[in-house]
Amino acid sequence: MRCAVWCVTGMLILTGSVFAQNPVAPPADPMASRLDVLLKAWEDRMKNTSTLYTECTRTEINKTFNTTEVFTGQARYMKPNLARLDLLKKDDPNNYEKYVCTGTYLYEYRPKNKLVRIHDMPKGNGNAVADNASMSFIFGMKADEAKQRFQLTLRKEDNFWIYVDILPKYPADKQEFTKAQMVFYASPASNAMLPRRLWFEHPNGDEIMWEFNTIQTNVQLERNDFVAPSAPKDWQVVRANAQAPQAQPNPGPGRSVMPMGDARPENGIPNRPLGPKP
Repeated sequence: MRCAVWCVTGMLILTGSVFAQNPVAPPADPMASRLDVLLKAWEDRMKNTSTLYTECTRTEINKTFNTTEVFTGQARYMKPNLARLDLLKKDDPNNYEKYVCTGTYLYEYRPKNKLVRIHDMPKGNGNAVADNASMSFIFGMKADEAKQRFQLTLRKEDNFWIYVDILPKYPADKQEFTKAQMVFYASPASNAMLPRRLWFEHPNGDEIMWEFNTIQTNVQLERNDFVAPSAPKDWQVVRANAQAPQAQPNPGPGRSVMPMGDARPENGIPNRPLGPKP
């Protein structure tokens, strides 16, 4: 299954130990220093966000079959680990997707297959949402965690947008995407350091892009929003083995189970065009 929804940031990985052994420190990289500042601002913004609601679009480009699918819908999030995603395929109201993370389980609804798949969420980190690459990008993670998990580069910053290129470091993430880019709001101030677009390229060349058309933080959400609906009578309910054994030290983040994305970075945002694809 494709991986999904939520935050990114960071850079400077193992350079600290290398520089410590070098008697002459290299000149500071102003872009890396600026990225650290932005990552901390992003972390602080999400730290002060208890709930989040956004309207979103996911566009999937299949290079093998030369097809494009567009889904629109809403995403909801409540700390510490509750999430819900409702998507409807454009021009096909009978084709929808629903994902409900209750904190303990992730329920995946597939009406086309009349199937509900139940995933056990990772245990031990206190936040199942954070283990999902795209969900982490959208909903935020600590700056140090982002720098450890991904190689991040500040591509560009202007009055409206902040562009951060993302490369996976761990094998599990490399199975999901080869490169990605997150675009944050720089303006208006009310949206600063919230995600506007998240683009992924899969190992097979397919592209997925999320666009977050409106984002509201600290809005009133109900706990019942994150209760998994009962499956229709003629649907099959199966348990999925979503978490791999953690036998090896530092194995990297587990494979995510939410859907990952939409649209291409070169696609513009109305009145404020975005930059080129990574």
